[in-house]
Amino acid sequence: MSYASEVKKEIVGQESEGCCKFAQLYAMMLFGHCFSLKEIGILTKHKAVAEEYSRLLFEVFGVSVPIITTKGGRYSVYLENKRTCTGIYNCCGYSRPIATTINFENLENDCCKIAFIKGAFLTSGTITNPEKSYHFEISSVCDSIAKGLLSVFRECSDIYNKENFIDHEIYAKLGNRKGIPFLYIKDSQSIETMLALLGADIAAIQLIRTKIGKDIKNNVIRKTNLDIANIGRTADASGKYTEAIKRKLADGSFKNLSPSLQELAMLKYENPEMTLNDLAKKFNLTRSAVNYRLNKLLK
Repeated sequence: MSYASEVKKEIVGQESEGCCKFAQLYAMMLFGHCFSLKEIGILTKHKAVAEEYSRLLFEVFGVSVPIITTKGGRYSVYLENKRTCTGIYNCCGYSRPIATTINFENLENDCCKIAFIKGAFLTSGTITNPEKSYHFEISSVCDSIAKGLLSVFRECSDIYNKENFIDHEIYAKLGNRKGIPFLYIKDSQSIETMLALLGADIAAIQLIRTKIGKDIKNNVIRKTNLDIANIGRTADASGKYTEAIKRKLADGSFKNLSPSLQELAMLKYENPEMTLNDLAKKFNLTRSAVNYRLNKLLK
């Protein structure tokens, strides 16, 4: 089962008020495979979503529609009775052949707006496993509906902030892929908020744990890279000092150095892996003092 399927399975079947059931079903129809005067239905690879769609059709409109499994392994829920389709279509506030806007009168209360997003995500949304990347998306049939959905997202962001006494905007944006408009979120905290808003608490907790794990891993990598860089710099410096000591020993100028510098130089020559801090502790000096004396060897 994909990560998106797991999240959707967690969301479906939640108890809700009658107004929210209508708002969720309205979104599932509007963002479904077809929603018109003649035909209403969805085609999905998520069995739980098909069951939710069929259940809500019965609970809200009293219409019983079977779930059909296609040869491709998808689940189809279609209402083809023209009279019934027309009645449901008109009940949602539409009369023209194709719905191109969101009827906000169907979203009576704040809870209905959240239920509407839930329905849109179940029917036409996807979410990437946070182990791979952060991406939440809902595709739309047209630009005007996508813009309307963005407006609902912003209202839900305000609702969540008010209920939880926080101040974090859900950073949702609009995009277009091969002529298909969609709303998407890439900010991990916004996705976390959205999952909590939709009632996917387990997925939200999993996202938080993944973020913590990634932060720890990134910190370890940064520290390792820093250590490697420091080792590299130490090795470069040691090489310079070793070559300088070799030259002074070869041309006889080493004996002209002060006894204390000769002792320091020989210790470094014989133990090139010793750092400035190691040498400072050995001679009871500061790191800068050791660095100053060793640099004399390079002159």
